[in-house]
Amino acid sequence: MPRNPPALRKDPSGTCYQNEAGMLHFSVMGSFPSLIVVILPDSRANKIYCQVKKEVDNPPYWVNVCLKYTFRLCDISAGTKVDSQFHRINVKLGGINIVPKAESIQILIDPSNLTLILGADVVHPVLGLYGCPSFASVVGSIDSTSSKYIACTRLQLSHQEMIEELEEMVHYMIVMYTRYAGIIENRTQRTPKRIIFYHSGISDSQF
Repeated sequence: MPRNPPALRKDPSGTCYQNEAGMLHFSVMGSFPSLIVVILPDSRANKIYCQVKKEVDNPPYWVNVCLKYTFRLCDISAGTKVDSQFHRINVKLGGINIVPKAESIQILIDPSNLTLILGADVVHPVLGLYGCPSFASVVGSIDSTSSKYIACTRLQLSHQEMIEELEEMVHYMIVMYTRYAGIIENRTQRTPKRIIFYHSGISDSQF
């Protein structure tokens, strides 16, 4: 990642500018960005955040992270907060934050019973913010150590907890798990035999 990436400064009252930011990076650096960092103003941060995430759901699907203007990377007192932000960025760029000890996850790394771990959640706009959809996301492990995760996100009706396109999203995770097992890890057994599914924020009847 370059030490001095190009910066695009725009009026926050306007629309999103991620495509323009991507083209600026291409013109200056000769390549498209692997990550766009969006600095949100203290005022209207929630509304602009929704606009940014809505734009992400359309091509060319820029990877981005949003930070409030008041967030200071150099603030030592906020060390835990800084760590969590870099963990977010690392995962979004395909990195691995934690590799569990093999003896602690024997049931998950059994080569005869490959296991896919899925986690699902829905994020809703704040109350009083109209016209902004909810964001449904599913993350899934794709490697043999249950350490590398990928994610897919869909827009759906505002404040709806049930994930409308869950079947399609889970199918995508299974396909990606199978591809990673064959292409990256060169395993003969590629399709998961077990799926562990977590879903936050719903009742037993909804699950």
